[in-house]
Amino acid sequence: MQIQATIAAGWIGICVGCAAGAAQGLFFHDENWLGGYNSWARRMLRLGHISLVGLGLLNLAFALSMAALGIAEGTLWPARLLLAGAVGMPLVCY
Repeated sequence: MQIQATIAAGWIGICVGCAAGAAQGLFFHDENWLGGYNSWARRMLRLGHISLVGLGLLNLAFALSMAALGIAEGTLWPARLLLAGAVGMPLVCY
């Protein structure tokens, strides 16, 4: 059950990250959007978007690696911590 939840969390993160990137991309042409390209707010949005995708991929890689190696015991806390990071980092960035 834990591996399936980690895989689901990974795909959800990737899908939400793609949607967030597409939504942000609608405004990229505006030179002054959120204070310009190098503004802190715009940088944090970019970091939040890429962290959704990147941490989603890490969750997927972890779950699929553990499934392929047949390791289920002792992976509860690493899976929980990866999930906490996948939720926490984008929340902090956004």
